[in-house]
Amino acid sequence: MQPPPPLKPFEIPPELLTETALPLTNIPEVPLRINIMAKYIGYAIPKTRKKYILPILETLKDANYTFNGKNEFEVDGKLEYRSNVLDLFSYMMKIDPRVLTPPTGFAKFYAALRHVNIPFEWIGNKRLKEQLLLSDANPAFTKITLRSPEIKKWKNWTD
Repeated sequence: MQPPPPLKPFEIPPELLTETALPLTNIPEVPLRINIMAKYIGYAIPKTRKKYILPILETLKDANYTFNGKNEFEVDGKLEYRSNVLDLFSYMMKIDPRVLTPPTGFAKFYAALRHVNIPFEWIGNKRLKEQLLLSDANPAFTKITLRSPEIKKWKNWTD
C-alpha cells in the first residue's frame, strides 16, 4: 500500500482576488424628500385627490414655498410655526362639514396657493374653493373667515 499523495495547500483562484468595479447603474436611488412627503399626504386625503399632490408640491417648491424637516410650512425661509403639511393638505382636499376652523398656518398656505395660481379643480374643500373664486372676483374676500355662527346673547325675550 502506498501512502496518499501529499495534500496541496488551498489556493485562491486569481479571478477572485482581482477586484471588479461595480457598475454604477446598480446603485439604488434615494427617493426625494418631496416624494416621501407626497406618499404620507396620500394617506391623509381622499383617493380621488392623490394625483394632485405632487404637482402642488412642485409648484409650491418652484415659487420658494417649502416644508422643513418637521413638515412645517416655510415661506422664503421663514418658518410658519406648528403648520403641519398633513393638516394643511387634508383641510384643502377633504370635504368635511365638521371641520370649520382651518389648521394652524393655513392663512399663509392659502396665500401661497393664490400666489402660485393652483387650479380650482385640484382643491377638494368646497368652502375653500368658493373663497378662492370670490377672492378672484373681489379682493375683499381674500381673508380667511370662519363659518361658525356668532353667539348672540339675549337681553330680553323679544330679541
